[in-house]
Amino acid sequence: MFMKRTDNNLLTKWWLGVDKVVLFAVLGFIVFGALMVCSTGPYAAQRARLDELFYIKKMLVYIPVGIVSLFVLSFMKIKWLRYGAWTLFLILLPSLFVALAFPETKGARRWITLPGVFKIQPSEFFKPIFALVVAMILSRIKELHNREVPVWQNKRERNYILLLLGIFGLVILALSLQKDLGMTLTYTVIFFAEVFVAGLSWKWILVLFGLGITGLACAFKFMPHVVRRLTAFHEGSYQLDMSLKAIGESGILFGGSGNNIKKLIPDVHTDFIFAGIVENFGPVIATLIVASFFSVILHILGDVYQKNNKFIVYSVVGIVSYLTFQITINLSSTLGIIPTKGMTLPFISYGGSSFVSSCIAIGIILSLLQDQNLRR
Repeated sequence: MFMKRTDNNLLTKWWLGVDKVVLFAVLGFIVFGALMVCSTGPYAAQRARLDELFYIKKMLVYIPVGIVSLFVLSFMKIKWLRYGAWTLFLILLPSLFVALAFPETKGARRWITLPGVFKIQPSEFFKPIFALVVAMILSRIKELHNREVPVWQNKRERNYILLLLGIFGLVILALSLQKDLGMTLTYTVIFFAEVFVAGLSWKWILVLFGLGITGLACAFKFMPHVVRRLTAFHEGSYQLDMSLKAIGESGILFGGSGNNIKKLIPDVHTDFIFAGIVENFGPVIATLIVASFFSVILHILGDVYQKNNKFIVYSVVGIVSYLTFQITINLSSTLGIIPTKGMTLPFISYGGSSFVSSCIAIGIILSLLQDQNLRR
């Protein structure tokens, strides 16, 4: 595109300021993900006794919504993100509790069912909003902090700390009531990643780590489906066995033995899509896809650490931390390293709420990483 810095129109400013590495890499992931859903979706639909194109048709709706959300958010100024985050926070936080009134799915109450067959998982959309709100509060705490005055004597700083802990506690309470251990861990990762970057001492980190271990122990006691997953992991499960077989029998390049094992994996279009990637393209291409994910993450972190704005740094670290956590958990579950957690592979797995939420996250990152001087 022949655009000059002297041009003042919005599109030119956006194009000159946007991180094109992140933008085109994510668009590439989306295209690859669409191909994988086309490859694995019909098998999952057959197992569920649905139209073979059921998941493909739904994904064709989610993809435009996600891409539009990504681009719209990437155009936003920081002040718009701040105002919008608080507004959506006040809307979406109650929805975490509203989800408790709907039927349980796979041991958790995390979905809100709208008229027809349309379902929304509020906790997915709330993740980037939570990261922004925590970043805003932390940046304000840093501004108010005075080394010469103890925290308990600095009333304004103390109040913001209590607000931060109250919000975190309320969100964790809602997710615990939903019995969604995976999402509880995800939000904990967001919170601790941002707090750590903000300068929390190791003493407090160890205390909070101990509280986290206690929370996991409670999960094993009060969440039966967590125990079932651990038992299945220990004793072996059909889905994991088929996943490992598909991976183990794949050729080095471009596919496996021709047995089409992926059609035997119930969640091959969602949680176990990496097994489908390996069987279709071989471990070399699959490894390159994973390496591309982490290369983009390192690129984003390299960009954000050049920023002086604490809100930008904390927000991007929070969002990147949960995307990294999600990718790691998904791959580890598929490879049988840890028990399954029901987490999708961002941009590649089938899933409306997860896909659109990931696009929103990247749109926010693109907005935050832009050169603000170009957008004035």
